[in-house]
Amino acid sequence: MKTPTLRFKGFTDEWKLVSFKTLFSEVNEKTGDIEKYPLYSLTVQDGITKKTDRYNREFLVKKEDNFKIVKSEYFVSNPMNMTIGALARYKGSKDISVSGYYNVFKNISNYKNQFLEDYLKSSKMISVYKNIATGSLIEKQRVHYSQFIELSMPLPSVDEANKISNFMETINEKILLQQEKIDLLKEQRKSYMQKIFNQKLRFKDENGNEFPEWKTNKLSYYLYEHKIRNYDETYSKEDVLSVSGEHGIVNQIAFQGRSFAGQSVANYHVVHKGDIVYTKSPLKSNPYGIIKCNKGINGIVSTLYAVYSCKETIHGEFLDYYFQLDDNTNSYLRPLVNKGAKNDMKVNNETVLQGEITIPSLKEQKKISVFLSFFDKKIKFERVVLKSLIEQKNYFMQQMFI
Repeated sequence: MKTPTLRFKGFTDEWKLVSFKTLFSEVNEKTGDIEKYPLYSLTVQDGITKKTDRYNREFLVKKEDNFKIVKSEYFVSNPMNMTIGALARYKGSKDISVSGYYNVFKNISNYKNQFLEDYLKSSKMISVYKNIATGSLIEKQRVHYSQFIELSMPLPSVDEANKISNFMETINEKILLQQEKIDLLKEQRKSYMQKIFNQKLRFKDENGNEFPEWKTNKLSYYLYEHKIRNYDETYSKEDVLSVSGEHGIVNQIAFQGRSFAGQSVANYHVVHKGDIVYTKSPLKSNPYGIIKCNKGINGIVSTLYAVYSCKETIHGEFLDYYFQLDDNTNSYLRPLVNKGAKNDMKVNNETVLQGEITIPSLKEQKKISVFLSFFDKKIKFERVVLKSLIEQKNYFMQQMFI
């Protein structure tokens, strides 16, 4: 039996095979009264988080027995994405619910939950999940609980595991503090945005003079639908973009771990850098969808999205900041959008441009964008620091786990 590369002083024994049946017990408690349990989802990037970004609970809930209860310290994994690390421990105090498709299980051993979570999410275990996953295609590979619980893996004594857990906890605390720093910057940015778009904070030109008064125009004065499709298949599934309320327009595979595109992407809309994309999907904070500017590379989006290009009257990044405020987005889209029986968006792409917005001159738009981009750059830098801390933790996990 192998031993880890890096160990604490005083521990020399070989790690012994431990059956997962002695570590975990599956939990299949159904929600019953679903309104008592807020609905959460699981992502590789954010772990167990409240479902506010992409889904509307009223539309999702079909049957009460489709959802499982998750209590504090329970583990949750997504069978479809375990091969990329979709597994986390719920650290909240209030009971929640998750999709009935997820695996929910609890620790029944003397090992600390923190140690088991780190071990289950280690690169070693992800390799194991890939080996036992069923399905011929990556998109369809799954690791069900029945496969997971049959595993036996080398583990240290409980005493050594506690040492490892305590060490990892110090790194976790640094990660938490760094995330809090990022969250504070985001709050500061939002506060400034609210003052700017309420015109309580105004900017001056390079000569110290006031900019012209803000003007009200239809969005069609600033945007037009370019209607370019991917008919020549210049772009592939690797170029499909997703639109997130928090992260904006991002590569789907990089953001969500896999492609959700259909068999062909020839009919997809082409999105150039600087284009504006409207999502016809309800979000909890944005029940009529969201509007984002593509600040990254060119790509494609599903026909469920509407894509617009900017005229010379608008700075695309400024418009993105304008619609980052939920109040601006909701008040603009509410009069234009009708909802169908399935909570889908009933709105023509051209109709989306018929609402009015009140914004400053192009020069002030650019000055506002430069000011707010300072926060974006700072947040981006702090995210790099956060990523470095996470990589540091992963390195130690590789050295301290077999």
